[in-house]
Amino acid sequence: MTSYKYRKSIRYMLFAIAFSLAIFFTVSYIVARNEPPSVDSGTNLLVTVIMVIVPCGLVYLAVQRKK
Repeated sequence: MTSYKYRKSIRYMLFAIAFSLAIFFTVSYIVARNEPPSVDSGTNLLVTVIMVIVPCGLVYLAVQRKK
């Protein structure tokens, strides 16, 4: 019984971390898009992909069930 409660609390924690990271990444993406154009400013495709993969990976780990 304790392992189930432990896994359940870990899942909730992973969901909370994924949600807060998604909000942080969204705000930083908006800030990067609103910068005036220059050589080293703006959004980067690799960084954007990483910003999408990290919260999705955390949600996948939280939803995954062990048998």
